[in-house]
Amino acid sequence: MMQYLLWNFKANFAVVRRSVFCLLPLLAHFENDSDQELALLCYQNLHIGLSNSSYIISSSHSTQNHSCFQTMHYSRSWKSKVSLLKFCQVLVFSNLFVFENYDRPQKILQLINYLITHPQVEVRLAAAESIAGFIQCGYFSVSPSFINFCEFAKKFLRKKSFLSLKELLREFRRTHQDNWDEHKKCFTFSQLKSINNLLVSPNYYV
Repeated sequence: MMQYLLWNFKANFAVVRRSVFCLLPLLAHFENDSDQELALLCYQNLHIGLSNSSYIISSSHSTQNHSCFQTMHYSRSWKSKVSLLKFCQVLVFSNLFVFENYDRPQKILQLINYLITHPQVEVRLAAAESIAGFIQCGYFSVSPSFINFCEFAKKFLRKKSFLSLKELLREFRRTHQDNWDEHKKCFTFSQLKSINNLLVSPNYYV
């Protein structure tokens, strides 16, 4: 079935139908299977076939969104959640004309926010990478509420969540290093001080 599905993606230039997205939880799970051949086929279907070269129709978005939520809430494998985050990145980038409309950016952000506090560090890092990538391409905007959320994360979030948000800020600073003089004008002095204190390790002198 996986071979047929991959061949269908390569040979068919039509939009992806709703029924195909129902296989999303299955592909995310078996991408991490011990059977290397099966895992490779699922990886190719998920990241090369279904996301990279596919175009979805507007009516299919609700099915895709529902499948993502199902995988996040009911999958016991953290590896499946990481696979889902990587899938969402490519899917959104390949279908910006669909995902920019209506409240879809907010729904994608909800998907990622659910995983950025996950107990598994790999899941949190993948969620932080996803948010940083969406900010860099302009899909998410750095709103005042987003800045305040990151600034006060240390006070209100658990340590494991704080570490992921720290990684998110570090990735944001790295990807905006070339124009940092311009970007830092969007922050107040206290916000910049909080970011520097968060990202720069303290020096201890005897």
